[in-house]
Amino acid sequence: MVEETLETTVVQESEPAVPALFDDDDIKEMPAAAATAPVPATALQTSALLNTTSSFITQLTNILSDAAATESLVQSLTRKDKSTGQTYLQIPVENEAIVKNAITLLAGLFKSVANV
Repeated sequence: MVEETLETTVVQESEPAVPALFDDDDIKEMPAAAATAPVPATALQTSALLNTTSSFITQLTNILSDAAATESLVQSLTRKDKSTGQTYLQIPVENEAIVKNAITLLAGLFKSVANV
């Protein structure tokens, strides 16, 4: 398994040293050196997920705060069966595997809640 990393440089600014009372401090403070630490790929994925989620919530909030935009969203997500007149929620997805995975996750969530 190959783990992607992104190196990040962290630089800490040091404040001017304040002399100790009677200048008898046994441990002298030294300025912190610049440190580099690899960032695991999972941290990058988490960061991307949080950015995407934040963007989604912002856009959804903007839509829901406008009545015309909300109506347009409802119209784009619903379909009416012409023969029965029944309305259905229709959400575009990439493929059937995504739907199956979502249903499996929801089933697991409901089972865990039922066991509490």
